[in-house]
Amino acid sequence: MNTAPPPPPPATAQGRQDACRTFLDQTKQLITLASAFLFAPAAIVTWGKALESAKLSSVMPWFVGAETCFVLSVILGYVTIGTIAGTQNDGTYNVFRVATRGFSIAQFLFYLLGIVIFGMLMFKLYP
Repeated sequence: MNTAPPPPPPATAQGRQDACRTFLDQTKQLITLASAFLFAPAAIVTWGKALESAKLSSVMPWFVGAETCFVLSVILGYVTIGTIAGTQNDGTYNVFRVATRGFSIAQFLFYLLGIVIFGMLMFKLYP
């Protein structure tokens, strides 16, 4: 017998509002993390100033790459919050909207890429 599970009950307005609240909190936390990491590569390169200039110049592309990823992650986080505000305004509270999901995923991927590049920067500075 092929019995499919019953469909889930329709989302309530309160459930959608709670989902939006949770999604906004997670987005804000990722913005905070990415903002904090904006200073980490700069601090590492500053501490590494004692290293010979040839080594320092070879890590600058890694530094710029990490900084760029973290800045983009923060900007995309603010855009994601803007897309949520749009659904709150019309009362739908839709966290699965294509724009919201797209910007949110891009924010997270840029954050992860920034972490990876930052790790590579550390290995270049301190092998």
